[in-house]
Amino acid sequence: TSRSTCPSKLATSESFEDAWAAALQTSHTSGVSISMASKGIDDAQAERWGKWFETWGLAKGSGKLIVREVNFSTNCLTSKGVKHILGVLRRMEAMVGCLKFWQNRIESTAEIVEFLHWNQGRLRELHLSHNRLDAAAARDVVVAVATVRDTDGKPCYPRLGAAPLWLRLELNPFNPKVLQGELLPALKKVGLSLHKAICEVDGKCLCNPGTCQRASPPPVHLTYLNMGGTSEGGSPALLAGSPTVSSAGGPAARPASFLLQQQRAAAAGKVPPTKA
Repeated sequence: TSRSTCPSKLATSESFEDAWAAALQTSHTSGVSISMASKGIDDAQAERWGKWFETWGLAKGSGKLIVREVNFSTNCLTSKGVKHILGVLRRMEAMVGCLKFWQNRIESTAEIVEFLHWNQGRLRELHLSHNRLDAAAARDVVVAVATVRDTDGKPCYPRLGAAPLWLRLELNPFNPKVLQGELLPALKKVGLSLHKAICEVDGKCLCNPGTCQRASPPPVHLTYLNMGGTSEGGSPALLAGSPTVSSAGGPAARPASFLLQQQRAAAAGKVPPTKA
């Protein structure tokens, strides 16, 4: 099937660069926020943006760059475009707190996995919902988060022993149970069970991007997939609590039953995926 085009909303070189500069929100205390959501960015534009951003960073010339958030959600990026963006962030040694790539055309997570190992636990949130990831690609991200180590060889997640990485993978074209089947042997190889590696968030627990309600938090907060077998005691039932957990700035939380229905329908080609 042919993919729809992703026309840029800008026309000239000057308008591109003016818009990119306007998308940078800087703070002396918390660094820079990159707000490139819904701008018609495809892979070629991502490469061009990366060169521009690197030049901007060199001109800024104030040591390592602190980036609160990188938001390229709701664009037309494939894994190639993600590679351009993450590559420039690595070259600039940017300390990134949040990556938002939801609702794009990303089909591989190889570059993201490399970035996670390079970033060594500074990332707090990773938003990859509404893409084209299969179960193997999703598995690789989860295993990377669960196994990434700092320079001393200590686990990077949960951060400060309390905060798992907030990982959104829902509404990709894989069955959550297939992902579970991929994760079981992959995690076993590194000495982890599903329960030890993942806390599932379904909107009914008290977990949020900053904290986990478990006494011993795992590396990963995995949202709205309803795999089962990852909550306290290994039961498929998740812990009761607040039904309103969501990540600010990302797709709003909805009940797991709704998301599962949407995912199954999307996989069958009956309806387009909607925002989580």
